[in-house]
Amino acid sequence: MKTRISEDKRNHFLDVLKGICIFFIVITHFSWSSKERLSYFFPFWIDMAVPIFMIISGYAYTLSYQKRMISCAADAYSLKNTIDKLLRYTIPFAIAYCVEILYLFYKGSLTVSLDVAFSVFVDFFNGGGGPGSYFFPIMIQFIFVFPPIFFAIKKHGFKGVLACGVANAFYELLKFSYSMNESCYRLLVFRYILLISVGCYIANYAGEKQCHKNIKVFSLFSCALGLTFIVANCYLGYQPKIITYWTRTSFLASLYIIPIATILIMKLGAFKFFPLEIIGKASYNIFLVQMVWYRFVSGKIETRVTRPVHLAINLIACVGAGLVFYSIESRITKKVIKKCIFYISKFED
Repeated sequence: MKTRISEDKRNHFLDVLKGICIFFIVITHFSWSSKERLSYFFPFWIDMAVPIFMIISGYAYTLSYQKRMISCAADAYSLKNTIDKLLRYTIPFAIAYCVEILYLFYKGSLTVSLDVAFSVFVDFFNGGGGPGSYFFPIMIQFIFVFPPIFFAIKKHGFKGVLACGVANAFYELLKFSYSMNESCYRLLVFRYILLISVGCYIANYAGEKQCHKNIKVFSLFSCALGLTFIVANCYLGYQPKIITYWTRTSFLASLYIIPIATILIMKLGAFKFFPLEIIGKASYNIFLVQMVWYRFVSGKIETRVTRPVHLAINLIACVGAGLVFYSIESRITKKVIKKCIFYISKFED
């Protein structure tokens, strides 16, 4: 019988890691020069924030599926399950997006017209504005892409991870073959398939000896290839022919962080640090706040203070406002979801 991480034994380190990574997100969107990013070795830690988030998402969704006893596609794509997850991402994003739009109207950058209304509507599904605006549409796609990944891993174990890796590589090849533009590439979740599958795999099989053996073998190859790609691309002037967009968080670059993240998640599940756990739980809200902050506010104080003070202000403002946003929004979202599930249940009955 397969042993799994019990839902009762909460992996506290997930929230701690999310808390660390959201700091990385705020830091990376600061006004660093390319030289500074390389000098501070950003490709090896700061740039790995989103890949780590995708591993965590695969892990967390797997535990959610196990808790809800989702065993088939009908369960995974049920109206209740889908609406629940859609609202959890859409409501906080919609609030942040409304703030952006209202501010643009206030500043006179937008006017009332049909063309503007259509543009605002389309921009909503493109993730709005500000740094990291691709994340909302990617997570909406995640909801629909995750079930086949989950069932592949559940049925085939580590072979499912390898299959997802092949699918990820094939997607990159298709992107190259059909000259997909960068604006489209950045909005599609398929560049993260391997990372999602890794999170799913360790959530399903972390209690098995074979899982640890597979991770050890895969880690040697994965870390070596990822490190080689990062060093060659970022420090030796190598220009990839196929993976040409977002190279520092790309399919190949993220191979470096996979073994590190998986080992930390598997080994440090009981690790607790309350401040980072709270920040980790509010990480999505903090992410949305930093989008708005960097788009409209950060640049206005850049010339008024020193760079270290500016960075500190950005961190404090984004994390502080994000925590307040989370405490208010999460209550609203829970009530909305509860009502929606209630009406869906009545409709189905």
